[in-house]
Amino acid sequence: MCGIMHEFARLVSRAEFATMDGLECKEVLSTVRHFSILIDSVYHEDECGIILRNGKFEEKLKSIISLVRGLRTLILIGDYDSLFFQSFQTFICSLVNCAHLCYLKLENKWSNEALPISLSNFYHLKVLDARRPVIIDGMSDHVSIRKLVLMKGACCACSPSWSACLQAIRPEDCKGWEILPSLERLSFRTKLKLRNMLRVTELLIPSLKELVLIDMPKLERCFPNLVRDLNSSLRVLEIRRCWVLKAFRLFESCENFEIEKSWLPNVSELTIHGCLHLMVSNPLPPSSRFCKLFIERVSALPKMEGSSDAELRIESSGLTLDDKILSFRNLRTMTQLEIMGCENLSYFSLEGLRQLVCLKRLAIGNFFSLDVPSMHTHKNMANVDFDALPSLECLSIVDCGITGVWLSMMLQHV
Repeated sequence: MCGIMHEFARLVSRAEFATMDGLECKEVLSTVRHFSILIDSVYHEDECGIILRNGKFEEKLKSIISLVRGLRTLILIGDYDSLFFQSFQTFICSLVNCAHLCYLKLENKWSNEALPISLSNFYHLKVLDARRPVIIDGMSDHVSIRKLVLMKGACCACSPSWSACLQAIRPEDCKGWEILPSLERLSFRTKLKLRNMLRVTELLIPSLKELVLIDMPKLERCFPNLVRDLNSSLRVLEIRRCWVLKAFRLFESCENFEIEKSWLPNVSELTIHGCLHLMVSNPLPPSSRFCKLFIERVSALPKMEGSSDAELRIESSGLTLDDKILSFRNLRTMTQLEIMGCENLSYFSLEGLRQLVCLKRLAIGNFFSLDVPSMHTHKNMANVDFDALPSLECLSIVDCGITGVWLSMMLQHV
């Protein structure tokens, strides 16, 4: 933007937007809602690397802030914003009426020093997004808080008193925690995201709509508070790089926990990656309405990736693809299926193929080898109107050891 246009834009927006570049600042109106502060030109380091304060600049800033009582957005631009956080409580209270503040985000990429925050006067705070080390106090009586994001070492010194009204919790990179607070008290919670919690070994999971567990290398066991409730409430489930996770009762056979409906009937997104010891005792996908399915490096399961309204790709190193691995009834709307890299595959369920009534494209490749079907199987298929793939338009077989007998028999029923 050229200089004239820039000045014009600042002129017409000066009632709501203002910028302070060091000591340079034009008149700031009391109606300003969005304020940007550039501070690199006013702070410098001495020979020892100590940041020197600029009293003249800070006094001018305080005088300006005292005139602006309706501020909604504050942007600090520069490498030395940590100076402001050193006196955070006084500074933030001079900017806004903290009793009415609804959203508070703290971020400092350069400082590892924990910032103490007392939220006792933030009565209407709904979202706290702390992306820097913080020590939180005064949250126990909050009834408005709905979302809490703790990242990059936040609350490592002490865990917060969780509010009973929290709907979404994201403690990420809290590497010092070994035991999480009691999550079942969160009666209105819907989302839980845990990431980079390197010491946590066990979790008690309440009923949620969204559960995300990422990079928890010592997590061994997950215990649903109520298996049936969690089974029916989950919409999104993502577990990545939980390498030693062994026990999660939700993945046991449905018969082990009496449920009224099927396994994870409402899940639309299911991702499990890097769980080498986790046993999944139910066939995948769990429902016919899945938007995203991604399975990789999971015990006894092939790699799967796809969605119900598009293509499902399977890379199997196992010996069979039957109804214990694949839920064919949940693939009835699938239009494309690709099975690749299956060097040791010896069996694919013919009865399962019969259920893929919408499949238009089937691709098989890379050393796919099937045994010749038994005479019993041949007779059953010959005596029954076995319409295996009624919608098939394209069949691709590449680099496969499939036998001519098996292939010719299958083509009779396509």
